[in-house]
Amino acid sequence: MADEVRSGLDSCPVCGKPLHGLEGVCSCPARGETGEFEAIVASARADLDAARSALARGDYRDVELLASRAAEKYGEAFQDSLELRATAMIKSADFAGAASLIEAIEDVERRNIFKLDLTDAEGKDKAAKERFNLALTAARDGRLKEAETQLSEAVSLAPYLVEPYRLLVKVHASLDSMDDARYFFRAIETRFPGDPALFELRRLLDEVSDFEEREAKFRYSPGTLGLMLAAAQIVLIIVILVVLLTR
Repeated sequence: MADEVRSGLDSCPVCGKPLHGLEGVCSCPARGETGEFEAIVASARADLDAARSALARGDYRDVELLASRAAEKYGEAFQDSLELRATAMIKSADFAGAASLIEAIEDVERRNIFKLDLTDAEGKDKAAKERFNLALTAARDGRLKEAETQLSEAVSLAPYLVEPYRLLVKVHASLDSMDDARYFFRAIETRFPGDPALFELRRLLDEVSDFEEREAKFRYSPGTLGLMLAAAQIVLIIVILVVLLTR
């Protein structure tokens, strides 16, 4: 007769057969001692908890890794793993991948909730891209405030898109809102650390900052120098607008 131990399991995670007993006292009909299985389940649950934390941080690759590993360790974790992975894919705009996982969710009500979430996310993604295109047109026409408004809405709808952040840096630099330009530059560094546009944007901000320093030194200079500085500022704005037009 198998030794009885306290376990939170309803079935053996290895053979799938039910565990017998009352008030958490059970024995595995296939393997006997359940201590090993309890360790497996505890490890899988720890992976699921870590995946939830990664999801809250926005580390969607870690969610995929941790949730998949939990399901491999313990079959009963499969559905929780599916939901975590599907949520991460929706948030990272992998809509095709999310749709595939959602179909495997067994609970019909939960599956339908995820389908609604997916539809909502797809709608926001489309709207964000439309806002970005409108902002790009507005920026090229010199309507920078309008572009800023459209871009802010795009970022709110789809924070995983890097393009609105890039254009916000350029728009704010053109508006001489350097604190805001630097804020969105830092946001790109944090959210999209491998973005190839970072070098170009850093150079743009450095050039504008250098100009601001020179302007500050001669801000109260009279006559010709003041006119030269005003002309230089106009040229700088034109240069930034050219950058907007060619990106």
